Amino acid sequence: KLYEERMEIIKHTYSDMCEVEKSISYVTSPLQYVGDQGREQRFNETQEKIKKLEDFYKNEIYFSVETAVKFEKIIKNANRAIRPFLKDPKDISIDERTYSWDLVTKDIRELRKSVAEDFRSMLRANGLL
Repeated sequence: KLYEERMEIIKHTYSDMCEVEKSISYVTSPLQYVGDQGREQRFNETQEKIKKLEDFYKNEIYFSVETAVKFEKIIKNANRAIRPFLKDPKDISIDERTYSWDLVTKDIRELRKSVAEDFRSMLRANGLL
């Protein structure tokens, strides 16, 4: 029963993390699309998704220590990464763009891999993989 609960929590957390990754990529993109909802709305939606990820702390016990450390880093840095993108795009520095890009392309993807490995390890431990 406990492993089923853990699998469900990991599955939902992984899904939330993918949504945060997609949302941060979208809000930090220099491109705007026809029918785009605008910077402020994208920013607010991304903040809500990041806030949802913060629920991780109530489920921290279900993850490996390595994964927990990566989660803490993402949660700590995600709002900092998107904050500059409320400004006019031409006022965003290269350093701000690079910081945000690294968070999405490196840190979140590493975390995603770590969560997936936690899930697979649990499946192996229960003879399901």
